[in-house]
Amino acid sequence: MAFKAYIMDVKAHYQQKVCARQVTIPDAYNRCFKTDITVFMPKLTPTHQKPCCFLHMKNRYGRCFARSEHILVLASYLEELASTLRNNIWIDKWERMEEVSESLIADNLYIDENYIDMELFKQDIQI
Repeated sequence: MAFKAYIMDVKAHYQQKVCARQVTIPDAYNRCFKTDITVFMPKLTPTHQKPCCFLHMKNRYGRCFARSEHILVLASYLEELASTLRNNIWIDKWERMEEVSESLIADNLYIDENYIDMELFKQDIQI
């Protein structure tokens, strides 16, 4: 399998902010890892004279920015994601995955290919 990527190195610099809010999400499996998500409004500059809002995500291995033309536009995207996660379909699938996980850990017998990546399990036991 081949992957194609465009990598651009950008010189990091501190950006002056009007206001910002950061949330830290601990890793589900290893608590020494974390992801920081920050939303902020940068100060106006000679090259960027219109207001905007940034969403910045970073962890130990990388970072990503998303710029939005208005804070309410960014909020609507984030609300859409939150709404998706609260959707009954997603909650039902999550609960089913928890059941499969508990069964897999307790019995070592349960195999449901809809919720288990069989290829990784086969590689792990070298079948």
